[in-house]
Amino acid sequence: MAILHKQEYLSKSGIPVIIRSAVPADAAGILSVQRKVVEENRYVMTAPHEFHKTNEDYKELIDAAAGHPGELLLVAAANDTLAGWLILYTPSLEKRSHVREFGIMLSPDWRGLGIGKKLIATMLNWTASRPLIEKVCLEVFSSNENAIQLYRSLGFQEEGRRLKQIKLGPGSYVDLILMYKALK
Repeated sequence: MAILHKQEYLSKSGIPVIIRSAVPADAAGILSVQRKVVEENRYVMTAPHEFHKTNEDYKELIDAAAGHPGELLLVAAANDTLAGWLILYTPSLEKRSHVREFGIMLSPDWRGLGIGKKLIATMLNWTASRPLIEKVCLEVFSSNENAIQLYRSLGFQEEGRRLKQIKLGPGSYVDLILMYKALK
């Protein structure tokens, strides 16, 4: 079972933050963070009118991650509020079983405090102790310069681009950047 026990640290602003594996009671908080990020409509593929997730959907996701030895669903809590979350998942094909992909979401109110960096660093520390995991990947909008800078600071490199992959509106596109970090 992929469970990470809680780790505590101080954010850049001195606020205590706890990072731990998600539990079913976190479903509403995860949903709330994702809803806020989707409503911003800046760096996610889902348009606000397409977002239909429920608490039950997130409870199932939490249970699935907890039951898989190579997957992880982390939450970051500060001031009794869920500030963000990260999911590390396994592609479904056996020939890709050495690779993990991740996604991360931070509530707009909690950005710029080092919480995202700590979530990713915690995930990378966890993956480093798993001999079967050799590579961690992500996709990021080319317009999300802060995220790209963060990923690079943690050792991720660009391995490709999907040109004009995201259409923001008539005649407005951004590339989807594929990044990775080799662990072995």
